[in-house]
Amino acid sequence: MINVEETGKGQYEIKRDNKVITNLSLPLATTISNKFLIITDFVEKMSKSLGTEFDNWFETYITDYIKSNYDPLVIKNNISKLKQLADKYLAKLNVNYNNHVNKNKSTKKSIFFDANNIEIIIRCSSYLKLYYIICNDERMRPFRIIHKEILGHRVGVWVILYLFEHT
Repeated sequence: MINVEETGKGQYEIKRDNKVITNLSLPLATTISNKFLIITDFVEKMSKSLGTEFDNWFETYITDYIKSNYDPLVIKNNISKLKQLADKYLAKLNVNYNNHVNKNKSTKKSIFFDANNIEIIIRCSSYLKLYYIICNDERMRPFRIIHKEILGHRVGVWVILYLFEHT
């Protein structure tokens, strides 16, 4: 099982079955580092739910990225598997997205999200959590231009694809 332990302020160990895969060092006082527990909890829950399929992929994802000297192609080549595993995990949760819709809060000046929109947002959020485990580490963070491409282009593509698939 994958677990992430905080070893100090902004310092974490990613482990698989008590064997350290890597250490993370997050910059202090950023939006993500202040809420990194959300990301680590998500990874640990995916590991518990999906078992060795997720654990094998996740360990390889991290170790291949490190061995490649942080080549962003490793991240890009893992996007489809990352999405597949996140989607599988969310399917196992059997979330009723309609429970998150509140038409009463909708106004003329607000943006209304229906169940399909909420599902898209949750899926994209899940994908990003699996990417953020890498991109927030000071050593593993992709170069700014690659990081912007992954966040901007890839997320935009995911949202657009889901909107077309579900509308």
